[in-house]
Amino acid sequence: MNLHLFLVVTDAERFLRGDLDYSLSVYASDPGIESWQVVGEIDVELTVDTGKMIEIAKAEILSDKGKHTAALEVLDRRLNELLALPAPGGE
Repeated sequence: MNLHLFLVVTDAERFLRGDLDYSLSVYASDPGIESWQVVGEIDVELTVDTGKMIEIAKAEILSDKGKHTAALEVLDRRLNELLALPAPGGE
C-alpha cells in the first residue's frame, strides 16, 4: 500500500519554538485550513496483511451487530409488554 501524505505546520509560533509535538502533523490530504501551512510531502510504502485487516473489520462489525441486536431485542420485548397493556378507559 502506498500513501502520499502532507506534512503540515498547524501552529507556526510553536513550530518556531521547536515544539514539534503540538505544531507538526501528517495528513492524507491537504487539510485546507488557511492558517496551516503544508511544508512537505511524504510518500510511504506500507506492507499490509489484508487478510488480518479483513478479520479485524469482520470482528468489529459482528461485535457492533451483536450490540445492536441485543438493544433491538430489549426494545422489541418492551414494545410487546406495552402492547399487552389494556387501552386507557377500556377493560
